[in-house]
Amino acid sequence: AEAARPVAEGGAGDLRQLFAQQQRQQGGEPAPADGDLGSELEQQAQLEAAQIASYDANVTDKKNRAAEKRELVRAGNLAPCEELDLELMCVLYGVMMQWLEVSENRLVLFW
Repeated sequence: AEAARPVAEGGAGDLRQLFAQQQRQQGGEPAPADGDLGSELEQQAQLEAAQIASYDANVTDKKNRAAEKRELVRAGNLAPCEELDLELMCVLYGVMMQWLEVSENRLVLFW
């Protein structure tokens, strides 16, 4: 009952404290002083913020790479299509060179 009290009073920040305390108790570590706990929570928040920023940067990079590849295909460079399916592209090179000359057709292959 005592462990549930801080959660009801303080919200999500207290949940982190509760989980950190439970983890320390299960691991046999001594509980830190109040100042240490605040520092630990601040470090955890910084880590979470860094992870979110890293994820967002990776998503942005992935979108940028995809846009660059689409532009390469639109400009006539079929290397991105070859990366996706080399065997198909070899067949198309032999049979459909005129079809591949049209930008929209090349984009159909990439999408």
